[in-house]
Amino acid sequence: MIKITRFVLPVAALGAAALLLVPTQSQGFTVLGGNLNLGQRDVRLFNNFTSPGVNANTTPDPDLPGWTGGFLAIWKSGVEWASEKHNLNGKGDPTQAGDLGSGGANFDITWQGAATSIGGPNDNVHSEISGCNGGVLAYTEIPISDGWRIRYYQCWSWQAPAGAPFSGFDLQGVATHEYGHALGLGHTTFGGGQTMSAGISAPGWQARSIEWDDIDGVRFIYGVKAATKPKISGISGSSVLTISGTNFDPNSNEVWFTQKTQNLSGNPIKALASQSSTTSLQVTVPATAGPGDVLVKKGLGQAFSDLSNGFGFDPTAGPQCNATIYCTAKTNSQGSVPSIGSTGTPSVSVNDFHLNSFNGGIGNANGIHFWSDTGSATTPFAGGILCMQPPTVRGPVHKYDAFGFIDVPITVGIFEVGLTRWFQFWFRDPTHPDGTGIGLSNAMEVSFCN
Repeated sequence: MIKITRFVLPVAALGAAALLLVPTQSQGFTVLGGNLNLGQRDVRLFNNFTSPGVNANTTPDPDLPGWTGGFLAIWKSGVEWASEKHNLNGKGDPTQAGDLGSGGANFDITWQGAATSIGGPNDNVHSEISGCNGGVLAYTEIPISDGWRIRYYQCWSWQAPAGAPFSGFDLQGVATHEYGHALGLGHTTFGGGQTMSAGISAPGWQARSIEWDDIDGVRFIYGVKAATKPKISGISGSSVLTISGTNFDPNSNEVWFTQKTQNLSGNPIKALASQSSTTSLQVTVPATAGPGDVLVKKGLGQAFSDLSNGFGFDPTAGPQCNATIYCTAKTNSQGSVPSIGSTGTPSVSVNDFHLNSFNGGIGNANGIHFWSDTGSATTPFAGGILCMQPPTVRGPVHKYDAFGFIDVPITVGIFEVGLTRWFQFWFRDPTHPDGTGIGLSNAMEVSFCN
């Protein structure tokens, strides 16, 4: 349906330029027909709001970096429908602690920040419209497959705080509802406070968190999150970004970034990974990329399940310190698992970083730590897994204590700043039943900072 035949519900709450169909599912959700393909996953805001509450929040969130006020609210309203908890921790919204990103479908947005205008009816932009229309707060213009536009009537008092607002209407909550229409959902047939309920009561922040029938609806349209869908579990680096996860293409991956400046088209900044495996890839960050989300798309794939979850990244913040455990350790001859760990911060200024393994080693055995600067891997080796790509560098010999514990200080120099390195422990295990006489820990990906 196009803008000139839009349907707006005259209720004291939410409206949508979307024709409601007779429900075809018993779960309570309704559908409008159509869906957003991978070329229509962008979300932008033209911030022409006149309510001062839209831009009152000036505190950025580390999990959604670089944006505040109305921009942050609109970004989160799209992220709520995502396939995974945002950054896998779901942080970033005090009204739903640890639960931002609840869709569980083959659907994820690419946040593209500031638009240059209100755009056309299918340019995927949120903006304010002057005047009022009875009790309608906002509406969505569709035909869905060709994009959408969401307008918010100026006469209402709009608020965009991090937490629940005390007055006016919550921009994020209303935007979460309206974006549900952009995804292809109509109003729910249940009245239990679901995001896609036809009406809302001020302030409306409860609509930020989608409920069971909203979730059923987005999964019905885009499919339940596929086991083969790419998943980002961590990122490290600044100018060269290392992305860890699962289900990446072994040879060809396209990395999507948020545009640094005002985005005229809504298209993400795209770069091909320079190195790829199914669990790790590296990409040079384009100069035109800014703070927002990073996503990975498998090669030339266009299926809903070929695009990964989003993961917050700010290339303007400089090198970040990170230490992330990955890979699988080899069970030792005594039945224990030598798990790698760390203490301190991999920072040149703090310089208190240690690698350790609190159990799983062999008491009084000799061992070493070794590392690679080229990436992670899962290569069979000595009855276990070599968790990094060659070439590798070995450290000095260390002795495990009587309880199988090892602690190794790692000196961080100025030349390590911005570098990502992959570490693993190797130790003597002469009675291991596989006859190799070798023990291997799991691994740690470490990014060094100032």
